[in-house]
Amino acid sequence: IFVSSLRLQTAITTLDLYSPTRAERQRRPAMPLETLGRFAPSKRLTAADPPPWPVNRSFLDLDLPSMVRVHDRALFERFLALAEARSGTILDQQALARQLGVAHRTIVRWLEVLDTAFQTLLLPPYRETFGRRVVQRPKFHLLNDTASFESEVVSEIYRNARHAGLTADLRYWRDSNGLEVPLVVDGVPVGIAAEGNPRVETAIQRWADLAGHAHAALITRRAPPADRRPGRLLRYALSQI
Repeated sequence: IFVSSLRLQTAITTLDLYSPTRAERQRRPAMPLETLGRFAPSKRLTAADPPPWPVNRSFLDLDLPSMVRVHDRALFERFLALAEARSGTILDQQALARQLGVAHRTIVRWLEVLDTAFQTLLLPPYRETFGRRVVQRPKFHLLNDTASFESEVVSEIYRNARHAGLTADLRYWRDSNGLEVPLVVDGVPVGIAAEGNPRVETAIQRWADLAGHAHAALITRRAPPADRRPGRLLRYALSQI
């Protein structure tokens, strides 16, 4: 008896699936990360805001009990409310612990729960200091249900990349004098402001000069007015990301 066996070797790719992005809900391609700050946004990418995605807290009932023992569910939900209020800020675990009256290690465990449930992103600081004293703690962003426009933008860019199977190099930069770049995408500084903000634009331009970068971007909630001024700062609306 002749027996033939065939072994198939295939690469297995694991994709992280987050809530649908704005581009997915608008049924359009997301803006490729490599174009951000390097190419002017296309007018045809501007679309009306999609309907809001329903708030989903199912992880509290489905995932939370299997990941950590929570003796006081109300206390955890208070922690979640405080985390939402701090989205888009430098993470301060000790302050959260003091405000809730719990041990620091409890906050660490609860933050790990949110991360495991695909709810958060800790944005690391940019590697280069340019000879300045810079903040070295990560920046905390909720990926869903946040009132922070900065977190909303970071979340869209991050989830677009993850759903495309990409690992984007997303960071932030802030020095001790308050000069800040809320997002650095593969080395390109990105300003984020719900409305046009000259202070934010100036900060991004200063950082680009400091880092010697030829490209920079500014993301606002609405489509920016036509800008005929020469410069390297390209303006985008959230609906174009």
